[in-house]
Amino acid sequence: MKFPYPSLLPEWIHRQIVMIEPSKSNTESILSYGDDVVLSMWIEGARNKLPYIRSGFVHIAAELNADLALCYIDWTESKYRVKTIPVGGDLRSALLQFYSMFPDQRPNDLYITGESYAGKYYINLKGLSIGDGAMSPPDQFKNFGDLLFYTGSIDSKEKAVFDDYDAKIQASLASGDNVGAFEHFDEMLNGDFYEYPTYYTNVTGLTNYFNFEQGDCGSCVPEYYDDWLDLDETRAKIHVGDLEYSSFNETVEVYLKEDWMRGVVDMLVPLMESSDIKVLVYSGQNDIILGAPLTEQFLDGLEWQGADDYDATEKEVWRVDSDTEQGQNDPIAGYRKTVSKWGFTYAVVRGAGHMVPGDQPERSYDLITTFVDKA
Repeated sequence: MKFPYPSLLPEWIHRQIVMIEPSKSNTESILSYGDDVVLSMWIEGARNKLPYIRSGFVHIAAELNADLALCYIDWTESKYRVKTIPVGGDLRSALLQFYSMFPDQRPNDLYITGESYAGKYYINLKGLSIGDGAMSPPDQFKNFGDLLFYTGSIDSKEKAVFDDYDAKIQASLASGDNVGAFEHFDEMLNGDFYEYPTYYTNVTGLTNYFNFEQGDCGSCVPEYYDDWLDLDETRAKIHVGDLEYSSFNETVEVYLKEDWMRGVVDMLVPLMESSDIKVLVYSGQNDIILGAPLTEQFLDGLEWQGADDYDATEKEVWRVDSDTEQGQNDPIAGYRKTVSKWGFTYAVVRGAGHMVPGDQPERSYDLITTFVDKA
């Protein structure tokens, strides 16, 4: 079907403000559309750019909390979210408002997609896609030393220090001290609050843990994108007026520190076991902070009804032929395991780090298109 409300969508972007509280605190969603639509809600957790835009989707790009990206907040009235459930409630409210405004979209398939910290957040729901997601920090935030050692980034002595950090993180989690676990993680790698260079920075010389093949800020939003956002024409199209942009505000993360190390396995497994919902989990091969080995060790140990089928499934080489056609001569897009019986796929994207759609847009496009189009 064609999108029936073009007058409500100037050009291809239109902004719908989603109220979190009856106050001046708002989260932002950006809506784009094409013909013969499938609904896609993209939830972002890291400082990232908007993902692939596919013709044939209605895209609802939302931030997981106010005060991120194009969200805005009244500091004196806001109530920051500190746990997963209230954030999920906010996003559910956003979807309900969308369906209220556009009732003709209710019959269309809905896919919830997201990356990084938002990979733990997720009514015609058809599928769920999680990219480099923090689904189970107790199972994923360990063995960083192995990951870095086998990429040649650290030596055996430095690996022993990372192993010690792993032990501290696991001990804090075992005692129920999620904030303490986060602070060890922050000192070791994350570096959002630690006042000094992280151990990762000290031994690698890098601050970028999103893609080990890129230099510092290789995965950051490019300057031309910031410049484009600041144009009067762009501001008018996305209806942000003269509000000041900020690429990152740590206040939201402060309030979510305790939630950072809290897993969502109890919510993920029922979706993986559902006969009506497809699930895609993918990793960037060059990611460090939530690298493929860290996610695979979680999936290998996950207790769910399809575990035996997942273990028995052979990995396949995934190719994107158009790469060769464009002269790149590199058709190997990555590797996939698809458990057809359960509608579950795990994929590793070659040449991508944490920001998979930004690093490898064509491969990301093929991955999500295949996932959505497959029955």
